[in-house]
Amino acid sequence: VPGADASSCVSCPADSFAPASGTVACQPCPAHSSTLNLTAALLCVSDPGFYPSPDDPLLMVACSPAWICPGRSACADGYTGPMCGRCSLGFYRLRGACLPCPRTSWVRTLGLLVALFALTAAALFLVHKLNRGAGVLAAAKRARSRWSNHISTASIVLSYAQLLSVMDSIDVQWPPLLGGLFSALGFLSFNADFLAPECASSAVRMDFVVK
Repeated sequence: VPGADASSCVSCPADSFAPASGTVACQPCPAHSSTLNLTAALLCVSDPGFYPSPDDPLLMVACSPAWICPGRSACADGYTGPMCGRCSLGFYRLRGACLPCPRTSWVRTLGLLVALFALTAAALFLVHKLNRGAGVLAAAKRARSRWSNHISTASIVLSYAQLLSVMDSIDVQWPPLLGGLFSALGFLSFNADFLAPECASSAVRMDFVVK
C-alpha cells in the first residue's frame, strides 16, 4: 500500500493482504484464514479444517470431515478438487475416505463379473427347465415347497448382512477387522466402492453418477 509519500510503499502487516501491488489499503484476512504471520501478503490462506469457496476465494468454508483440509488452502494426501471433495489419481473412495488403490483391485472386479455370470446362467437354466413341460413345473413347485424355509432363512441372513454393511457409512473409526468386514458386506448391497472402480482406469472419472 502507499507509504507516507506517493513514491514509497508499505507492506501490509500480518493477517492482512493487498490484492495487488499499489492497493490503497490493506484488507484484513477473512474469518478462518491468515497469512501465517507473514507480511506483504497478496492473499490469505485457510486455517486447518477450512477451504476457500470455489465461488469466492475470500470465503472460507468448513470441510467435512475437517481433517481432509490441513490448512494453507491445500488438501490432505489423496484428496483434490473443490473443497477437497474428490479423490486424487491413484486413490479410491471407501467408507467416506480416499484410500490408496489396492494392487488387487482387478480381482474384486473379476469376482463380481464371475458372480453375475453364474447368477445369469442359473436363471437361464431355471427358465429352460420350467419351459420343458407341466411335469417339470409341478416338480419345481414341490421343490419350492420343500426349500421355502431355507430360502426364507437365506433371505433373512442376506437382509441382516446388508444392514450391517450400512455401518460402513457411519463416520466412526472402526477397528480394522470390523471395518474390513463392513466393507466386504457392502458387496451384498451392490456397493460399487468396494470394487475400487476409480483404480480401473485413469481415463474415466468415477463420480457418484457414473458409479
